Amino acid sequence: MKLAQFDRDITLVELLRGSASTKLSAVLDQSLGAPWNLQSSDGSVLLGAAPLSAQAQDIHSVALRVELESIGKL
Repeated sequence: MKLAQFDRDITLVELLRGSASTKLSAVLDQSLGAPWNLQSSDGSVLLGAAPLSAQAQDIHSVALRVELESIGKL
């Protein structure tokens, strides 16, 4: 194994690759009860409504972190 492969940051895209996006979307729809989206660290929308209205974006934004590294936001 090369060191570059061992010590690299994981991305939200990689984490989502291992899950069923339709199931995750259904769970977040039911749990949040409001428009939502998952964005990568560069701001691209990976799941959910795209783009959200300005009013919905002002409600909440939660950073998604792995080992203190921000990998996206909900």
